[in-house]
Amino acid sequence: MVLYMIASIMLVFAGAWMLTMSDHFIYHNLYIIHRNPAFVHFFGFASMVFFFMTFIAIVAKLTDKKPGLVFNSNGVVDNSSYMSSGFIPWSDIIDVQKVTTYKTQVIKVLVKNPSFYVERQRGIKKYLAKFSFRTYKTPVFINPNTLEIDCADDVLDMLRRYKERYSAENTKAKL
Repeated sequence: MVLYMIASIMLVFAGAWMLTMSDHFIYHNLYIIHRNPAFVHFFGFASMVFFFMTFIAIVAKLTDKKPGLVFNSNGVVDNSSYMSSGFIPWSDIIDVQKVTTYKTQVIKVLVKNPSFYVERQRGIKKYLAKFSFRTYKTPVFINPNTLEIDCADDVLDMLRRYKERYSAENTKAKL
């Protein structure tokens, strides 16, 4: 997490550097990227905003004292990342899978009613949840990199064991 925080700050400064480049410098020294000053300045500004927001999200997660995942007989409470889904009942979980997105292993949680988890998000989180749903067929992901376990296989195994145990217990209780 600390490395992500440092990288975010470095990219904010890179964006500030691009934003302050003179037109002359852009025309005569940038051979790899687009030489249009408006493009370079816009890209610098967008980079500053995006990576500053990333930095804020990382700091918020680092200072958050709530546990990243809580398992109980009713379901799992996800507080593992900025895009946490909150409480997910075992009865809503269809399957859990390990996937790699952008070279990062995460746990994809397939749920019965994905639109419920999309609608419960607000602002940019709702947009990102819709994107995740369109791309991966679920808006619910658990990022083990933000947990103390830090191993996708361990988190996946725990989720499967708890779901199997408590789904069976809840089914017996209904009979």
